[in-house]
Amino acid sequence: MAAVMVIWMTRDPIAMEPASAHFWFVMSIALSVGFVVAYPINWWLVDWGLKHGMMTVRPAGEPMPLAAGLSMAGAAMSGSHGMTTQPRAAPRWSTR
Repeated sequence: MAAVMVIWMTRDPIAMEPASAHFWFVMSIALSVGFVVAYPINWWLVDWGLKHGMMTVRPAGEPMPLAAGLSMAGAAMSGSHGMTTQPRAAPRWSTR
C-alpha cells in the first residue's frame, strides 16, 4: 500500500490533497494493491502454522504452534503482555 502511495503521490501533486477525489482514488487503489499482496502471504502463514486464523478454535489438549508459544513465553517473561494485577492510579487531573 505504501509503495503505491509514495510512487503515485510523488508523481502527481494533486493526489496529495485529502480534499480531492483524486486523493481518495489513489488511496483506494493503494488499499486494493495492499490487500492483493498481503492475502496470499497471510494464507501461507496460517497454512504453515506460523499464524493462526481469526476464527481458529483449537481442541483442548492440542499443543500450541511453536511460534505462538515462543512469543507468549517471551511476553510473559518480559512483563510486556499488558495485563496488570493491580488497578492503575487515577491521573492527577481526574475527578474521581
